This record gives sequence, structure tokens and C-alpha cells, in this order.
Amino acid sequence: MIRGIAAELLYKYCEITQSQIGNILGGIDYGAVYLLRRRLREKMAENEAVSKKYKQIETKVMNACSM
Repeated sequence: MIRGIAAELLYKYCEITQSQIGNILGGIDYGAVYLLRRRLREKMAENEAVSKKYKQIETKVMNACSM
């Protein structure tokens, strides 16, 4: 779940490709990054706790970037 959150936030806020995200996350290919992001969205739709955790982390990242 954490790698999925990292992949989603990197894609959403850093304007980098899924291939670049894969390199950051340990050399996985862009298809694996896509699957991480898709599975995260599915988990968020099914489980409110996962969605809440994502939003908490997203808020912390946004606050850290605005400092």
C-alpha cells in the first residue's frame, strides 16, 4: 500500500513518468507502477481506512512542499 501511495503522489505532484517513478521505487517497470496505482485506487474505493491514510499522507506532503 505504501509503495502505491508513493507512486500515486509522485505521479500526481512531480510531473514525472511512470518509468521514472519505477526507477525511484527500486527499478520496477512502468507497468508495475501502473498496477500499484490502480490497486491503490481499488483499495481506496473498497476501504475507507486506506482512503483516509492516503489523504493524511497527501496533506503532509503538500504541507511540506509549501514550507
